[in-house]
Amino acid sequence: MGCTKYPILDDDFVTLMLGSCYDNEDRGLVTILSLTGMHISSLCALGPGNLIKQGSKAYLQWVRPKTNKTLQALIPKDYAKDICEFLALRRKTRQHYHALVKKIGERAGYEDVSPMTFRHNRCLRALTKEGYSIFEVPQIMGCTLDVAVRNYSKLREDQLSRDHGSTDT
Repeated sequence: MGCTKYPILDDDFVTLMLGSCYDNEDRGLVTILSLTGMHISSLCALGPGNLIKQGSKAYLQWVRPKTNKTLQALIPKDYAKDICEFLALRRKTRQHYHALVKKIGERAGYEDVSPMTFRHNRCLRALTKEGYSIFEVPQIMGCTLDVAVRNYSKLREDQLSRDHGSTDT
């Protein structure tokens, strides 16, 4: 299916990745990365205390170390069990999670999937399907506006030109 230095734009990506998971660690990892797009260093710091319950809703809350921004993502009820079980596991290294994401990706039929693949996918989903503007990306992703514009406005142009068959650059 090709190299994934850029996001994987097929709508079945997360479904295929989840279908290629062997256990709670795999499912929790893929679920968290797909919902949040968080950096792997933030994921390594997660624990049960990062699950915040407010009424009938649950959120995953974390701090992005580089910017010291607190971010949160609503956890859909169907994913809550996988995320809770993942958060209860002993933390592992960045290298462990990178290798695990790559293995799950290979089982799903993709080459070179990394945590950044999920980050780019999350951002593109916000821009193209959820109606966010490039100016709102920093609040969602925990990056600066400069980084959002540099990285994601170009990805959005690429995405839109591929989706609509445009060859103009």
